[in-house]
Amino acid sequence: MLDLVWASSCSRAEARTPWPSLTNYLHSDPDYYQLQFSDSMSVAVDRGDVAIVQWLLAHFVDREVPIRTVTSGLIVKAAKGGHLRILQALWEHRSSNQHNGRCDSTIDDDSVVKQWCSGGFCNAEHCDFELAERLLPPGHCVLDFADDCHHPDIILEMFERDHFRWNAGRAATAMSDLAKSGHLQLMQQLFQLHSPLQENHHAWERAWCDALGSACSSGNLSVVQWLAGHPLCRENMERRLPSWAGLRGRLFCAAVEAGHIEILQYLYDQLSVPQVDRNVLRVSIQNDRARSIRWIVDHNLLTNQEQFGDAVMIALEWGRLEILQILHSLTLTQHDAELERRQAGPTVLKPLAFEEGSGCGMFFCAAKSGNAAVLEWLHANHVPAKCKADYAMDIAASKGHLAAVQWLHVNRGETCTRDAMAWAAQNGHFKMVKWLYTNRPGSRTDAAIAAAIRNGHLQIANWLVPKFPNFKVLSWRRYIFGTDCGFATKLESILFVEQCTQASVPRHYGKASEIFIQTRCGGRSRQ
Repeated sequence: MLDLVWASSCSRAEARTPWPSLTNYLHSDPDYYQLQFSDSMSVAVDRGDVAIVQWLLAHFVDREVPIRTVTSGLIVKAAKGGHLRILQALWEHRSSNQHNGRCDSTIDDDSVVKQWCSGGFCNAEHCDFELAERLLPPGHCVLDFADDCHHPDIILEMFERDHFRWNAGRAATAMSDLAKSGHLQLMQQLFQLHSPLQENHHAWERAWCDALGSACSSGNLSVVQWLAGHPLCRENMERRLPSWAGLRGRLFCAAVEAGHIEILQYLYDQLSVPQVDRNVLRVSIQNDRARSIRWIVDHNLLTNQEQFGDAVMIALEWGRLEILQILHSLTLTQHDAELERRQAGPTVLKPLAFEEGSGCGMFFCAAKSGNAAVLEWLHANHVPAKCKADYAMDIAASKGHLAAVQWLHVNRGETCTRDAMAWAAQNGHFKMVKWLYTNRPGSRTDAAIAAAIRNGHLQIANWLVPKFPNFKVLSWRRYIFGTDCGFATKLESILFVEQCTQASVPRHYGKASEIFIQTRCGGRSRQ
């Protein structure tokens, strides 16, 4: 489109058309030409659109547009957005008086440079440090602004330029960032730079805790082994300093939630690990960490029925079939000896042997997750035939889980109410509405039209209206006002209702769009 407008634009005022046109002034009016370049560049830089920036520079700059008039603002805007390739493009096309020496347009805002560094836009892979320093005011270096930077490439550059030698606190805080990315050698070099530590080295103690947590979360076993085996770690754990209280539990939780089995095993072998709490189970199951749950089961860390039940219900809620099967394998035989050692008396963990009636609740929860494979597994193993999980199909339909609804339709005897279609329409699940109308006649209801209109799903409403010829608009406010839709969606809804059901509009309400605009502007509709 840009090429078409460019090629079609007339180059002389005499060639302009007598009617308004985008092609009249681009080449023939210098002021309009400059304005279009400036505004277009601003929009392209805001969007980070490198291709458009390059197109604009290639077409406009060749015609001697004074780029120096817009470069300063564009450089700051590109730096704030982290658009490094755009910065490079601007530098390559700078005007002739900028080719020698420092760029006339510099970044004087410290916060911009800090954001640029901390965002990783100055890293070894794609950063031009020479360009970055040319963009700074005289006497400044990019690394002067990098104290809060977490990117390992910047940390390495700071180390090589000896920025850490006189700043032990900054060296300590860099340990966590390096642990996350697995830069063990650089961590060891940083620590060696400040060894032996000063007597008051609380900053290093805090940094050690943070680094261990980062390494456990990111799965860097070699880093965990070095940090946990270091005298600083052992010493502080034995002294039970406040900063180390609960560290073992946090490390274990981080590894479980991330699913790093090798680190879990290392922590289990080297440190005494705590019991698994409900939050750890929830996050692990939400993240589908089946290996972590298998490891927990194999190491006898589910120690009571409540904990076990929580794990089962969370797995059902999230549709985690593999985890359900792992929990199903948990038997009393596996745990007798361990439980007797840990507790005053053994706790019986029933492998999905729920009390009568609980299987129906499980089935409803599984329907909510929408995993048809979980429904099938429960149906085959743990839900009695007489169980009627009422509203299972309704809740699955409201979430748009078509595969689950179809499985229930074929394999179970649960009914579905009119709420199923109304909820599906309300949430915009068009395929679900169509399927219910065709396959579940009992779910048909004109309430689905109202639900669709109120939530701006006009395609669904348009499809349903011919199928309910007796549908009437009884109250405009019921369909339009009190919704969470934006202004444009509400207006579309009004126009739709007005078009389809105009005959049913109460006379004293007048035009729906009129009422809506008055309400929008704070006025009162006239009776």
